[in-house]
Amino acid sequence: MKANFNAMIEADNKKMVFNFMQVYYGSQLYYNVTIMVDSKPLLFRMKKVDDNNWKIAPQSIPHWIYDTEVKLASAIKAS
Repeated sequence: MKANFNAMIEADNKKMVFNFMQVYYGSQLYYNVTIMVDSKPLLFRMKKVDDNNWKIAPQSIPHWIYDTEVKLASAIKAS
C-alpha cells in the first residue's frame, strides 16, 4: 500500500478524485481521505479493521460517501 495516492472513483453519480494519506493514530492504521465537494474540501477517515479490510470510521459525512465504501477500500488495497 502506498502512503499517499489519488484515485478516480465514481461516487454520487459522478467521477471524483479522492486523495488518500496514510496515517497512524497510536498503533491503528488509517487513511485520511479528502475530496472536494462544492469547491470545499471534505475530510474523512478509513480504518483498517483486519488484515485486508477497510471501513469508513464513524463520522458525520454525506450518505453517498458511505455508499462508496467498497470502492474506496478497493482503491486502498490496489495502491
